[in-house]
Amino acid sequence: MYQVKRVKSILLMIMLVLCSLPQADAQDYQEQMKLIRPRPENVLIFGIISLPDNSVVAGATVNLINPFRFQIVETIPSDQKGWYLLYVRKDRTHGLLIELPGMFPYYYEFKIPGDYEEPQLEQPITLPESLTRIFTLVFKSDVVELEPKSLELLNELGQLLLLEPDLKIRIIPEKNTSDPRKVGHITEQLVSMGVAFTRFISSPTTQTSETTIEIRISSNPDDLTDVSRLSDREPANNSWTIQISASKSKIPMGRFKDLDPIFEFKGKDGYYRYTYGNFTSEDAAKKKLQGVKRMGYQQAFIKTVGEIKKL
Repeated sequence: MYQVKRVKSILLMIMLVLCSLPQADAQDYQEQMKLIRPRPENVLIFGIISLPDNSVVAGATVNLINPFRFQIVETIPSDQKGWYLLYVRKDRTHGLLIELPGMFPYYYEFKIPGDYEEPQLEQPITLPESLTRIFTLVFKSDVVELEPKSLELLNELGQLLLLEPDLKIRIIPEKNTSDPRKVGHITEQLVSMGVAFTRFISSPTTQTSETTIEIRISSNPDDLTDVSRLSDREPANNSWTIQISASKSKIPMGRFKDLDPIFEFKGKDGYYRYTYGNFTSEDAAKKKLQGVKRMGYQQAFIKTVGEIKKL
């Protein structure tokens, strides 16, 4: 009975240390690290959450995940410096699910070896640009025609939606106008790419969730969402791609600067395979294959991403 009470007391002390953290605007995890002394079987994981431009992400929701049951073990906010701090067991695989308004959730998984001797482990996290889920498209003034860069972004969004069939789409008109022609134009373009009409959400009161992307309409060129190559996210296994090279050693991505996007896959056989494109059908990939060969990649061929990953 004494032993049970002692264990409960220890657990209570740990919970009090972790649960007594102040809110995001008052937190300073760097200072709190100095006050926590982990037991030998535990470790403090910490790090800065940032964006690709190196700006820190304050107030993000950081969920510690049990990856085997995909259950949330603990939730904390990142502090004003973009830091997070969690107390975990060694010799286990842990997951972190990062949530931020306007972006898709980002999942990061890692394992801490049982023989890890340090009391702390730094795990900085950079959120990729492809997590953005609120986009602004710009129309030419008084014309139902997208600006060229917005048209490129719309094509990228169409490809993203074909790869992520569970995503819904909500189109938001400008604040000062509710131009149905512009909304209809975007809808028509996406449907022509193969996006099902049933995936569009018309109710403005429906709350945006992690399964919805939001497309906002504007006539101000400065509002255009600057997202470079949404299709750079690793393609789905059933997507088609064109293999252009394979090597036992890594090849600098700059060597393929005449093609975009390029993906790198490390095979079980030790080869690095480089592919071009992220296509939703074999026919779409075939239409690009001859052009790729004319660029000098004579040995290029088509495969699904899943087939390449098995090698």
